[in-house]
Amino acid sequence: MKRIYFCLCMLVMYAVAHAHPIFYINHTQQLALQFPAEIKYVDVGSATIEVHQLSDARSLTLRARQENCANSTLSVVTANGKYYLYTLAYAQELPFLGYQIDKGPLPSPFVGIGQAKTTHFIAPYPIADWSVAPDTILSAYADGIQNMVRVKASRPYKSQGSVVLLGAGGNMFTYRLCYNDTLPQLSVQLGDSLS
Repeated sequence: MKRIYFCLCMLVMYAVAHAHPIFYINHTQQLALQFPAEIKYVDVGSATIEVHQLSDARSLTLRARQENCANSTLSVVTANGKYYLYTLAYAQELPFLGYQIDKGPLPSPFVGIGQAKTTHFIAPYPIADWSVAPDTILSAYADGIQNMVRVKASRPYKSQGSVVLLGAGGNMFTYRLCYNDTLPQLSVQLGDSLS
């Protein structure tokens, strides 16, 4: 009996030690990950998952190409020689949209956007990069202004969308975008307190 108990304890300890952290993705929002060092290698184990590396070379976004895609893996090697391995699983609702590997999840407040009016994301410094999802959301720099990104829905949509904004200093901000043509939020101020 002691031998069975010992074997069972060893099996549980092995499973816990070799479990991969899980990140959830879906097809309407993107998950943004920011690593402590420059990403030198990234691979997902499935063609049903889209990966986009942002301009700071430390951040990437992930999104499922289709609804209910199968679980997969994410492998990342950074310039400091660290290897990261995660399980990617599909979820209808994402618990968070941004995650700093060395600090944890980022806040992801809701912002209403519409088709008739434009929402502006404004930072006190240049916005180096951004990414939106799904494809029904349009985005661009405000004309001639590097610290403002404008976002608008091209048509009504039912699921939540997302925007990831990356400040010139590497600060990352994530927002959940909800379609609301009657009461869109016209401007959102980005600040250092959220990163």
